[in-house]
Amino acid sequence: MIRLELASLPADYDLFLWSPAGVEVEHSWRSGLLDELIVYRALVSGEYRAEVRPVYGQWHGTDPYDLRLD
Repeated sequence: MIRLELASLPADYDLFLWSPAGVEVEHSWRSGLLDELIVYRALVSGEYRAEVRPVYGQWHGTDPYDLRLD
């Protein structure tokens, strides 16, 4: 089980999970500053990739966020 949590957001960011084959397998698109959460049951072993993406150019290069993996 993969659990990703994106919290303490300085702007509206979205969270994506990509499979070892490079296919998007899950996403979290909550609006505003709400925490993003992905819980995914991995059916294939390998290296998965998490992506944090700002919405509508709302990038804050100096304001950090928290990304947790369980």
